[in-house]
Amino acid sequence: MADGRVSLLVDTRQSDPRGAIRAITVTGRAEEIADMAAQPEIMSKMGRQHPHLLGLMSRPDLALIRVRVQALQMLDGVEQAHYVRMDPAAGGA
Repeated sequence: MADGRVSLLVDTRQSDPRGAIRAITVTGRAEEIADMAAQPEIMSKMGRQHPHLLGLMSRPDLALIRVRVQALQMLDGVEQAHYVRMDPAAGGA
């Protein structure tokens, strides 16, 4: 992966009126899980937790991706913002 930077935004704009929107943005680094010895255990756990994904998980071109979270930004309306940088020593980066 040439550039592993990723972000995910989840918000309430569909259900909350303007100004009452709450959101969280997660930023981090993605990396492929290339350790072939670890993959069967991960796939087994994912299959138990998400059986509806078994068809997708059996595809030969599937790649397992791990995201190491580096920071969280939480918004409560348009004026309240909180930013948390994860501690790399705790496995967040």
